[in-house]
Amino acid sequence: MIKKKLFDWPVWICIGISLFIFFFYLFFINLSTDTIILFLAQKLFLGKWLARGIIPLFNPHIFLGIPFLFDVGMGNLHPFNLFFILPYPYSFAFWSAATSLLFLVGFYLLFGIFSKDKKQPLLLTLIFFFSGSGFFLRMNNPTIFSVIAHYGVFAYSLYKLKDGTKKSFFIALFFGLLLTLSGHFQFVLYGYILGIILSLFYYKNSFKKTLFFFFILSLLTSWYYLLSIPLIIESTRLTLRKDYIETGPIYFLQFIQLFFPFVWGYVQNGSKWGVGPTNVLLSSVVLSLGLSVTIIKRKIDVISTVLLSLLLIFSLGFVNLPFFRGPGQIFILIHIFTLIVLARNEKVFTIFSKEGVISLFGYLSIILALGALFIVSPIFSVLFIKGYKILKHGQESLFFDLSTVQAIGKLIALSFVPIILFGLTLSINNRWIKNIQTSLILFVILEGVLLNFFHNYFTPSRLFINNNSTLPQVINSQNYRVQTASDVVPYTGFHNYMGNVLFRPPFSKEPPVITDKESQSFGALRNIFGTIPSSWAMVEGINAVQGYNTFVPQKLAHYFDKPSSDYRQEYVYILERNSLFAQSEKGSHINAIESSRITLGDPRWGELGVRYFISDRPLKKYTLISQAGNKYFYENKDAIPVKHFTGIDGKIEAAKAYYENPNEMLFQIKKEDLGKKLIIIINPNGFVAELNGKKVNTEKQDFKLIIPIKEAGILKIYYSPLFHLREMMRPF
Repeated sequence: MIKKKLFDWPVWICIGISLFIFFFYLFFINLSTDTIILFLAQKLFLGKWLARGIIPLFNPHIFLGIPFLFDVGMGNLHPFNLFFILPYPYSFAFWSAATSLLFLVGFYLLFGIFSKDKKQPLLLTLIFFFSGSGFFLRMNNPTIFSVIAHYGVFAYSLYKLKDGTKKSFFIALFFGLLLTLSGHFQFVLYGYILGIILSLFYYKNSFKKTLFFFFILSLLTSWYYLLSIPLIIESTRLTLRKDYIETGPIYFLQFIQLFFPFVWGYVQNGSKWGVGPTNVLLSSVVLSLGLSVTIIKRKIDVISTVLLSLLLIFSLGFVNLPFFRGPGQIFILIHIFTLIVLARNEKVFTIFSKEGVISLFGYLSIILALGALFIVSPIFSVLFIKGYKILKHGQESLFFDLSTVQAIGKLIALSFVPIILFGLTLSINNRWIKNIQTSLILFVILEGVLLNFFHNYFTPSRLFINNNSTLPQVINSQNYRVQTASDVVPYTGFHNYMGNVLFRPPFSKEPPVITDKESQSFGALRNIFGTIPSSWAMVEGINAVQGYNTFVPQKLAHYFDKPSSDYRQEYVYILERNSLFAQSEKGSHINAIESSRITLGDPRWGELGVRYFISDRPLKKYTLISQAGNKYFYENKDAIPVKHFTGIDGKIEAAKAYYENPNEMLFQIKKEDLGKKLIIIINPNGFVAELNGKKVNTEKQDFKLIIPIKEAGILKIYYSPLFHLREMMRPF
């Protein structure tokens, strides 16, 4: 290893790439459910209140209110969240650029531990950055990418523990804390595993030193995990079925993606089909070939061989670790340790500058180019269908029709392109550049841009700014909930839009929802956000029942388990097309309430304070109070106010807080309110009530916080994470 300076020339390349990320995400955003409905909505909500000097502990806008700050899936305490004080899209662009810079510099330093030059760590960093575990593909869920971005710098800080100084120890603790606060808890655990293995087996730190460090780190971060316990324990994450938790292993067929990344489809043309997500994409034939050469030449050590073998077993789902959902995600660690193996074998890439290898890939490129021309020709499609009939004894396939086979042929042909480009790169290097690492760096950037362009579906960021979602003045959103109908009615809304983006004809045999015109204009998407999807209620400052979040309250999810009595009549048009629709008695409840069998006419909405519905189509029930183009606003006059007084006679009278923020509500209690009860329809756990500065007893039911009114004055109701923890632990 040679000393890597903070501003070596590769670092300036990292800064340049991060600047590109900033400008790119200033104008575009990765269209995915987790990016837009989960991450972006929550961060804009957080930034809005941070700008007002308030750290939101509670989110009152979805699921009848849910703990917010200590969500171990979202990383709301990470300092990069301060970027969201800025107006969108600048906030998201700055966050993306800063996170990508941390990723690039951190992994450059990590791989530099094992390499004597500067080009090799940069090459390996760029391979990882553009891979299936890297920036663009993982930005379909930024809460995951934000954690991965910390792995490099955290692992590098553990290497510096060898110095034995207090400064190195505290720096490592600092980056360990940042990793902990960065996002998705499962991936934080992967980061800890990465650090422990590197410290013990690669850096040769003593077991005592490693154990002591992680013990201190656990003490330093224990408060964060403790305060997150109520949200986790009261969520559906602990009640999911075993088969759902074990979904997402890597399948053997997916390893074709190591060399042919588009065989199983790509997002751009709606062909996400086949064997699953793009977890194994290494975005580079360079890495796949380099690892192959290393193994053939027996340059891989025993520890790395055993480690990669174990990780592969876990990622294939042969052994499922408790609390780890989606074993295929472990491929992230396979990526990193494979790159470390190559970093320790510096001469592995010199093989690509040899005449024999250049000739081999030259001939292979010509063969693949000819093969691509044949596969996209009508001859291939006709022969495929005839061959299928012969194998199936004359039976025709419902899926492999002529148009589908032609589309698959194009995917296979496109997958040949990276290897063809690789052969061309070797030839150019041999003739002009004469430096294989420089050539491979240029190739990886070109290949990575190509791969990420096809495997992502980007939309203009402006679609989520000023989307004409202003509510009519007649809507009382202060004391009633407003529910987006498209989040409830099956086959509508953002989730349906996303499904049609990822799977369109000819791979889907249903008529297209996302037409060529729509893919250019985004009119349908603009209309969906005009109706304020439930998770965006927090951005708009209104309250809804439905939502999308890392954790869903158990009680609320199970409150909707029983189907509406009229769902078969209401959704007869769906049942006529799909007789199996909504037959399941159990929904997954993983991120939202399972509402496919719940109709808008169900009285449970009104019982939870939903008085208003926003719909993109006329509704059969309730009163139409306003219409703006194809956006309809309906009112349910039987809905109960979210905040109300009840007297001995049972009469309900709306109550109004004179001040509210996500953490507290203030009420002016008058003499005429004495003897009544103030009832707030909310998830009540963790709330404390004080009247004139004195704590008062409260009654808590499933969805009600009940406060007896015994004297006039100022009533303060606030959420306390510490009280929530104590309250939950009280029975034990």
